[in-house]
Amino acid sequence: MKLNDLLIEKEIKEQPLKEMAYPANFNLQEFSKLPSFKARKQYCDERLPKLGQGTSRIAYKVDNEKALKLAFNKKGIAQNEHEADWGRNNYGVFGEIFDADTDNYTWIEMELARTPKKQDFKRLLGITFEETCDLIKYCYEQYSQYSQYQLHYSTMVEDLYEKLVAQEESDFFVSFQRYVYDYQPYSVMDWLRISNWGIVNRNGKEHLVIIDDGLD
Repeated sequence: MKLNDLLIEKEIKEQPLKEMAYPANFNLQEFSKLPSFKARKQYCDERLPKLGQGTSRIAYKVDNEKALKLAFNKKGIAQNEHEADWGRNNYGVFGEIFDADTDNYTWIEMELARTPKKQDFKRLLGITFEETCDLIKYCYEQYSQYSQYQLHYSTMVEDLYEKLVAQEESDFFVSFQRYVYDYQPYSVMDWLRISNWGIVNRNGKEHLVIIDDGLD
């Protein structure tokens, strides 16, 4: 065997094996063709661990990086359609979308996240959850055409805005402000519920993101 062939063989052996995203018995194309919610739910129940269920969607764990959200009513389909906007991936403040049923929006595949606690906001964003909510409301009030009423704030939000947004000390809130300006969301009430947040791992670092943003 030539030296070059030995080097190539050595390189292949040293490469880490990539974990298959879906189990071997889960075929995404086959799943997408199923005609009813009942059939899709049964298919997932038999093959994927269930993470939880809300009022409109069921979440399943695909692997250590991805989750599958399955809509079971019109609200869930509307949420999937709203979230399946790949342009939102560019802001970094949402759970990243990997794939979706763009014909009927019955399912969407996105970043796997774990539920945060209030202390995680101070650790990862540098401010408390209450300050985070106030700053989100303040950015919305300043830049959204839909903000018609003066919002209530419980913290010194103007100082937070000056430091984190105006002086660009927080990439997260600068990106959130840009999202509000670009997309003009009808509401940001989902952002004020800790249950709609998640912690994801990107390039070895933890990030807080919104994983459920369906009120728009």
